[in-house]
Amino acid sequence: MKIKKYIILFFLFTSTYFAQEYLALVTYNTSLPMGNLENYTENQYSWKGFGVEGRRFLQKDVSVGISFGWNIWDHKTNSLIELDKGAISGTQIRYVNAFPILVNAHYYIGQRRGTRGYIGMNVGTYAINQRFNMGVYTINNNNWHFGFAPEAGFILPIDDVSLILNVRYNYALSAGTALNGS
Repeated sequence: MKIKKYIILFFLFTSTYFAQEYLALVTYNTSLPMGNLENYTENQYSWKGFGVEGRRFLQKDVSVGISFGWNIWDHKTNSLIELDKGAISGTQIRYVNAFPILVNAHYYIGQRRGTRGYIGMNVGTYAINQRFNMGVYTINNNNWHFGFAPEAGFILPIDDVSLILNVRYNYALSAGTALNGS
């Protein structure tokens, strides 16, 4: 099995604003598809995504918060795709837009104004919009999924802002029917 299948889905490069009790983040997200998404997009790495997140510290080492994101995968191919009522091939453009809406909790290690490591868990819902274009035909499929996202990272302070380097594995549970019927 390929080693990249074990790489965590999202690499987030983040700018932050630290207040005494709050942490506000604006993120640039990149993503590696896995599972059914990997099959649909033919393992195309995506550099398209962003997010916003707010965290409130309950203690000096524990925070809770909410995050919103948007990740995009698109892929142009000529390969055969099996749909509900048959299979087709030809020039196709496959799109997936994922919108995670998650609540989270994080635990931090290290001094507050210094470099800190952290681990966390995100839980919530994912709106996943799948679109398939071939010629003048378009098929859309929209589903809501429950999911979770474990996360680990580092906060690196730079003057009044910080850089966060982290990885997050987003896992949306099955819901509804995909374009290929699965």
